[in-house]
Order: sequence, then structure tokens, then C-alpha cells
Amino acid sequence: MRYLLFMACCLAAGPQLLAFNETNPLLAAATQAAASSNWDSTAIYLEQIKTQCQAEDNLSDWMAACKKVARAADDMGLPFRAIEYFSLGADPQQFRSPKDSLEWDALGWLHVNIAFTYYQRVGQFAEALEHYRKAKQIIVDDWGVEDYYVGRYIYKTMGNIYTRYGDYQAGEVLLKKYIAISESVGANRDVAQGWCDLAAAYYADGQFEQAQLACEKGLQIPGLGNDTRGILWANLSLALEASEQYEASIALTNTALATLKAEQGQASEGLLDAAIGNIHIRQGNIYLRNQDYQRADQAFQLGFAAYQAYFETDKNREISKIHNRWGALKYEQNDWTGAIAQYQKALACIIPNFELTTDERNPTRTQLFAENSIQEALLGKALALEKRFEDTQKKSDLELALQSHQLIFEVEQALRKTHNYEASRLNSVEETRERCEAAIRVALRLWEVTQNPAYQFTAFEFAERSKSILLLQATSAAKAVAVANIPASKLKEEKALQYRITNLEKQLFGQPNLSDSLQLALENELLELRQAYTLWQDELETEYATYYQLKYNLALPDLATIRSNILRHDQALIEYFVGNETVYAFYIDQEQFEVIQWDRPEDLADMVVQFRADIEQFQFSSQDRTALCDSYTQKAVRLHDELLGRLPNLPTDLLIIPSGILGFLPFEALLTTAPAQACAFESYPYVLKTHCISYSYSLTLQQLLQAGTQSGQADYIGYAPRFDGSAGWGKLANNTLSVDKAAAHFGGQAKIAGAANIRAFQETAPRYEIIQLATHATANTQNADFSCILFSDGANSYDTLFVKDLYLMELEADLVVLSACETAIGKLYQGEGIISLARAFLYAGAKSVVTTLWQINDDATGELLDHFYVNLKNGEDKATALRAAKLSYLEENKSLYAHPVYWAGFTPIGNMKPIYAKHQW
Repeated sequence: MRYLLFMACCLAAGPQLLAFNETNPLLAAATQAAASSNWDSTAIYLEQIKTQCQAEDNLSDWMAACKKVARAADDMGLPFRAIEYFSLGADPQQFRSPKDSLEWDALGWLHVNIAFTYYQRVGQFAEALEHYRKAKQIIVDDWGVEDYYVGRYIYKTMGNIYTRYGDYQAGEVLLKKYIAISESVGANRDVAQGWCDLAAAYYADGQFEQAQLACEKGLQIPGLGNDTRGILWANLSLALEASEQYEASIALTNTALATLKAEQGQASEGLLDAAIGNIHIRQGNIYLRNQDYQRADQAFQLGFAAYQAYFETDKNREISKIHNRWGALKYEQNDWTGAIAQYQKALACIIPNFELTTDERNPTRTQLFAENSIQEALLGKALALEKRFEDTQKKSDLELALQSHQLIFEVEQALRKTHNYEASRLNSVEETRERCEAAIRVALRLWEVTQNPAYQFTAFEFAERSKSILLLQATSAAKAVAVANIPASKLKEEKALQYRITNLEKQLFGQPNLSDSLQLALENELLELRQAYTLWQDELETEYATYYQLKYNLALPDLATIRSNILRHDQALIEYFVGNETVYAFYIDQEQFEVIQWDRPEDLADMVVQFRADIEQFQFSSQDRTALCDSYTQKAVRLHDELLGRLPNLPTDLLIIPSGILGFLPFEALLTTAPAQACAFESYPYVLKTHCISYSYSLTLQQLLQAGTQSGQADYIGYAPRFDGSAGWGKLANNTLSVDKAAAHFGGQAKIAGAANIRAFQETAPRYEIIQLATHATANTQNADFSCILFSDGANSYDTLFVKDLYLMELEADLVVLSACETAIGKLYQGEGIISLARAFLYAGAKSVVTTLWQINDDATGELLDHFYVNLKNGEDKATALRAAKLSYLEENKSLYAHPVYWAGFTPIGNMKPIYAKHQW
């Protein structure tokens, strides 16, 4: 994550409460006591004020008094005392609940004061966000006030907090609202600050061009003061830095610094120390990247001094961030102990009740919370400890490094729970995967040092923790609902929210040319719904402890459980982790557990992509098939040697859990050796001929998918819209015939032509154990949740069912067969996997999916599935049934039609247990 470097400062806290009588001697005495840190006297005077206000039934004066005393404490540099007194005024048990709009308004702004103190003075964003939400609920949602003050003092800061948490879409929506409100009242300075903050959000999200455009829009606003221009110039320098124009970026930051320093003491918002400090830190980062360590240190020192002048305490998130940067500097200078010391200081600055000691200990799990500064510090500390081990050979350094990596997962999980948008959670999983490579490396180093196999298994656990976390949580949550006795009324609330969210997202996706105002209105409505759903989930997890435990306690099963409950006696697991530098393969069978590692080939990703393209393009007569054959053959042998040839003698049956780009790879189409005759495809030494392969997203997920017993029989339903080549979709001659034959074979139903519509699918599919969709589909590799599968519209055209729609369904299917194109293709997330239609069916509750990796051939599909269904009915497990179908296809088709494009695209994922009883699993 590119953590936020600067957002325009917000130093006030909204309209004033109704003023309590300034001449009241009790208030004067309470304020003086607070200013003198005489807390006992302060409490006594406040109690007397409360008694007086209660006698007059004057809640407004009570809240105003608490606010004034709180500010006196804040002026003393005691933010937690300030929060205590603000909270007294906001607590209905201290007095009573508000009765009219003025009292409710005053309460709302008290929550803003509490939130602001947590945010700006203490740097505890979770608490700040909670009180901003309460303020918004009172002022905006309950009383309908959405004015300039709400935009400036609620939306602006809430947007910035979401950006800091990595929930960029939520931040963007709120900051756009702040801009729109400011524009409506002609507050040009606020408009410019809004663009400045939005630029920082875009930069943090990696949208560098958008960040530059936002800064340029801000700078075009007339009548800006030099302080605002200086901050905009500072953020504009980020775009130059992102394009590695370091000298130009430094020059622009120098201009910004000079401008801001000239404005100190004159700007209407007061101090600009935080902004100046941030620019120094940014310059230090640039110097650090260019290995100019002396100037980097000087810049960090200046930033540190500026922040101390502003915050008046070291217990602050921004001070923690500087120590993290100093830690990175020490690390680059090979001063491992110095780096660790800085990371310890960073932890002490941000974690309450965590104090510096001489033993370099870590915080406990209970001390951790959602904060990316903690992630940075723990990761930096782990890397420095690993480096120091190379010098000292002290096992304790590796052990502490491993513990640091394990604690990072606790923080990551807390952060993901704050995210309102799936995209933010997916980005978080991506970051988890990036950090996992270092964690796996440390665990395996400990194994080398100690020869304790437990460390090998710990490395395996790290690999698992980086995979399909969101799909796993969705699957476990669905199972947890059945156990936790959650009332049907609660679940109905959830469905209602989910449907409203999905419909709005589809509306936004389907209308890309909306006006800015309508776009913003819909995005705001969507954010409101997503926030409501996040809060609903929080309440559910708090109220139902069993649900929470089952949803999040997703421990990897131990070796004994893997061997007895997941793998068959003759089956082996191969789980890959493809890092930036190293490829790891975790191999488990009934006797062995091995970890094989090797240097990642620089061209691995290109090789996989080209391998798939060589296969897929072969079916088109316009292509140079001889060149494609040669390229495929060469890569098929090399990929086999790279990915399977390094492993021990493999049994026939393999469960493969791929990693990253390997998710696009049909392992069965790899070649064990170079073929004796080029392009004689029926005689090629395919892995298919020696191995039966199935796939899963993660082993922990596989355990959930295999839980429960098979029924020994299954009801079938198939859906096959008619495609005659019109309406932009290719003709399918055999899809309706395939579904009819399967329905007759299983004694099930076939929805053909107009009957194969979305409504029929949504109403009938949840009741069936075998579901086939013989239709067209298309992958959206940019916005994966809008990959779609086609149904009839009941007339002469088609409707699209999106991945998002599938998330809302509740299937009980043992098997879903997707005999449509590209159903396993979507946007690749290295951690979560490929967001595709296949994944969506598992998300919806299916135990297994047979899916397609590319555009499939209609004739070959019908032939393959006929064999597959016969094998299933005869009691074969799904993977064996599909492999046997492919081998039968190869026996019956020679020459060009034995090419992998016609059979290797079908991939079995998930629970491979037989549907019809024949074998004991």
C-alpha cells in the first residue's frame, strides 16, 4: 500500500455549541482546575454544574460546559483527558437524551469534537471514525442537515480516514461530497483542499494520473492563499516522484516548503507545522530511494521537529510513521539493531500501554488494532531481525522475526473489517500475499537451523494465509449461520441490504455516461448502504460469538487431518506459492511432507500467458498452427520441468492449489517429455495420461468444501438458451442437445430456449444438486464482479447474470458444470486468486465446479460431457470421471482434434467426492 503522505489539515471542529454562561463561577473554577491538572477538583466542579443544569433541565449548557473543560485539557496537551470530558457531555446516562433539534445538533457536534481529538491529537482512527459516524447519524441521517459544516468537519475527515485505512472508494465518495458542498457555497479554499485530499487518495491507490489531475484542478481555483497552493504543490510533486522524476519532485517540494514557511502564523487555520513536517518526510523518502542517506536523515529530523511542534506528544500516529522511515533508513545502512530500535519506537508511539524495553519484545495480540503503521513497524522489524541473524546466527532473532510476521496477520484482519468495499479488501489480501514471501522464508530458515519440522508446517500456514481469504470467509460465514442460531429476521435484513447494494452497483456499471451530479448521488447512496452493511456485520459478530469464531477462526488443518479427511489414501497435495524471488511447492502425501523451493524464473508469468495463448488460438483456422504447435510444445515441456519435474515421485491423483499466475495454467496439458513427433497430438505425453488432477483455491477452503456426507444420488437441472448466431453471440448447435441428454441420463430437468431465463435459474437452481449451464459467458478482466453468463430473456434476446448476482444466491449444489466460455477467467489477484464465475458459484455455496479456461468448442464440449456424465453415474469421483472423459475423447479424436484446446480447458475445482456411491472415499 502507498500510505497517505499528506492531506490538507483540518484544525477546527465545527460550529460552536450554545455557550454556557462564561461568567458562571463554577465553570470558571472547573476550567481553571483542568488547566492546572487538578482533576479531583475538576470532577467536583463538573458535578456541581451538572446538578445546576439538571435543576434547570438545561442539557445544552451541560454539554457546553463539558466542551469548555475538555478544551482546557486539550490546551494542556492532554488529549485523552479532553476526550474524557467531551464524552461526559455526550453520555445520556450522565444527564438525559436530547429532546429537540438544537440539543441533538449540539450532541452531534460533541461527537465531532471527540472524533477530531482521536483523529488529530491521538491518531486513533478507529475511535475517530466511530464518533464521526455517530455525528453523521445524528446531524445528517436523523435531522437532514448536510451543510458546509458537515462537509468540512465530517465528510472531509471521514474521507481521509478511509483513505488511510486503504478503503479508497469510500474515501473518494466522501471527499467528492465535501468538494460538491463547498462549491455550492462558493468556499473556494475548501474546494481546493478537497481536490488536494482527493489527490492524496488517488496517489495512495496507485492512480497517479488521477492524482495529478486532481492537484491541477485545485490549483486552477481562483483566490487561493499561498498556504493552500503550497499544499497542492506538495501533493503534485507526488506524481513526479511516481514517474521517478526525483529532482523535479524535490524542486517542487522545496517551492512548497518555502511557500508554507512564509505563511506560518498567518494562515487562517493556524499552524502549518504538520504540512511542513510531511514535506520534509517526503523529501527524506526521495533521498532514501536514491541512497543519499545523510540528506534523508536530515530531512527526517526536520519532519520530526515539525511534527513535535504540532502534536506536542510522541504518542501519535504521524510520529510513529517517522520512526518507521528512520527504521528503513537504518536498514538500508545495514544497521540492523538501529533499525529494530526505530521500529520499536514506532510501535510504542502508536500502541497504547506498549512501552519501550531492552528486550525488543513484541506487543501482545490483544494490544493490536486496525492500523497500518503497526503493520509497517512489525514488517520492518521482522526484516531487520532476519538480516541481523545472518551476522549473529542467534536463533532468537529468527524466532522474534517469525512472531512479528504472525502478528501482522492480526492487524491485517482488523483492517479488512473496516473496509466497506470489496475492492479494498482484495487490495488488502494482495498486500498480505506480498508480505508472506518474507514470512515463509523466515520459517524455513528456522527449520534449517533447528531441523524442527513444525517450522516447515508454519511456512505452509503462511502460504495458506495468503490465499483466497475472502472466499474462505464467505464460505465459513455461510456455514456459521447454520450453527449460530441467527434469527431468520436478521438474515432477511442482510439479504435486503445485499440486494440494494448489488442493484446500485449494477446501475452504476450499466450507465457509464451519467452526469457528475447523478453519479455522485448514486455513489453516495451506495456508500451509505455499504456502511450500513459493515455496521450490520459488526453488530452480528458482536451479538453472536459463535458466528464470529466460526467465521474467522480458520486454522489450517494439521497433517493428520489433511491425510485422513482431505486427501485420499493414494492422493498427493501440491500447493504452490509464487513469490517475487522464489517459488515454493508444499508437497503432502500419506507419508511425506516436503517443501521444495527454487529461484523464480524471470519469464514465468510471460511463459504461462503465452502457453495459454498458444493453446487457445490453435482452434482458429486463421492462425499459424505450425508456429503455435512448436511454441506450445516447447513451453509445455519447460513448464512441466519447472513446476512438476522438481517434485518427488508423484502418485496418479493430485490435488493442486496454484498461486497467482499459475491459476491460468491447465497442468494436464503439460508434457512430461519432448514428443517423438511434432504436432501428432494424440500421441503427445500429456500429464493427463499419467495423472488425475483437481484444483482448489486453498486447502483450508477445501476442507470446508469436503465437509458433510454425499447423498448417493442427485437431481439434475440444465439451462441452455438457444443461440442461432444473432444478437452478437455465436451459434451453439449442441448446447440444447447436451442438456436434454444429460437430463434424460440423470432423470432431471432441462430448461431450453426461452425457459432458460434468469428468473427460472434463480428460482429452481437452489433445489438441485447437479447444475449445468450450457450457454455463452464472458470474462471481465478489469471489473471481475461483472463477468457474466447469458440466459434467455424469455423472448428473442438475452439477459446477463453477473458474478455479483451469484454472490446473492444460496446454492446447495454438489456440482456445477459451466459448459460456457471463459468461466474460470477474470481479474487475477495474486492472493485471492482469479475472480471469476467459477469462484462465484463456490461463493454461492456450490461444493465443486467444472469450469472452462478459454473459448471452448461446441462439438468437443458435447462429446466430453457425455462421457463425463456416464462416468459420474457409474460412481466415479468427479476428477476421475472428467479425466476418463478426456482420455476417451483422445482415443476417439486424432490429429488436430486431439489438440489440448478441445479438452484441456475443462477444469475441476473443489470437492471431488463421487456423487453416486460406488467407491468408499
